[in-house]
Amino acid sequence: MRFQHLPGAETLLERYRSSCEIRPGLPEAEVHSEVLYTPASRGVGIAYEGALFDRNGARIAAADLVRERRTLNGGAPVAERARVGGTGLYLGWLLPVYGHALLESLARCWNQSAADFAVYHAPRRKRVPAFLRAHLDRLGVGEVVVPTEPTRFERLIVPWPAFEIRMRAYRGFADLFPRPAATDPRPVYVSRSRLATDARAVAGEAALEPALAAAGHRVVHPETLSTAEQLEVFASHRRYAGVIGSAMHNILFNAAPEVVYLTDGEPNLNFLMCDELVGADSLYVSCLDHGELPDLGRQMPLRPDLARAADALGVSVDAGLQRSVDERHREMWAEVRLKQGLSARDRSALRDVREHHSGPIAPRLARLARELLLSTSRRGRISPRSWASGLGRPARH
Repeated sequence: MRFQHLPGAETLLERYRSSCEIRPGLPEAEVHSEVLYTPASRGVGIAYEGALFDRNGARIAAADLVRERRTLNGGAPVAERARVGGTGLYLGWLLPVYGHALLESLARCWNQSAADFAVYHAPRRKRVPAFLRAHLDRLGVGEVVVPTEPTRFERLIVPWPAFEIRMRAYRGFADLFPRPAATDPRPVYVSRSRLATDARAVAGEAALEPALAAAGHRVVHPETLSTAEQLEVFASHRRYAGVIGSAMHNILFNAAPEVVYLTDGEPNLNFLMCDELVGADSLYVSCLDHGELPDLGRQMPLRPDLARAADALGVSVDAGLQRSVDERHREMWAEVRLKQGLSARDRSALRDVREHHSGPIAPRLARLARELLLSTSRRGRISPRSWASGLGRPARH
């Protein structure tokens, strides 16, 4: 693991070594009879309600959702309303975010001995998303049940997870996935340029793509690919690069890849764990920031330093593009802030945009501002004076 433009890299590595552990082989599994399953829901004081309980009413710790040594689920036994016979394989928590699904929702698939069906806890959705179903099919997992009421299972196999967020992982986890030899010599760039503005988009990332293509890179947009196509991309090449995010966890499907991560500061330790699991030669390059704009949380768009990014990727870009990238970043930030204002019916978003976004107002920003004014108007209409106090008239294009 190597780092560029990242102050405190040694401290980061020390924290990784002290808090994360890569173990050989696979963990153990427990077998329980007469297991009570309480369904998942949002919790109060904890992330989720929902757990497994043994025949004596004690919670089964092997089934808990644990991150950084903190248990995120809880609850107490309740009266059962249904009963399921046979032997089930407990697969843990069905999480909709791609990265968490790969690392946590597949982390118990290593043990499938004598199971008639599989069982998930699902805090948000009760159906297995298509991308996860494709991975389960590859691993030989058949029918999946997600009970919506307290259910007594005759017998459950409960494997301990082979990957626990920012805590520990087992080398056998990566070995679950076929990792054929690379056949395509081109480096791959994993782009986020087609994601929605409020999905942690990167301003001006598309400006890099022509230079990357000219330099022989294969530019891919994972959200446009099927699971099979993503697996082909991450199994057939050796060199990868992209903005750090869920899609980059696909390196689990490769053996000893070379990876360049573009980051906005310290990387999540899960990426370092995945690097170590597959023996990646990884380089983390801090070349993204917030452009001195207020942080909008998980929806915050990122501003690339094109010179740093291009240098790390081994391509050349016009230095004059940075100004247009900066302008685009401010525009994206304004769009996200106005959408947040609309969602919360909060007019302060207009004030924030006026303060931090100078220059012409793009038509879509003007439309959002008008919608926000209308949504927060008691009479359902706005006067010219109110419109003037918003963002003003849209720019002419």
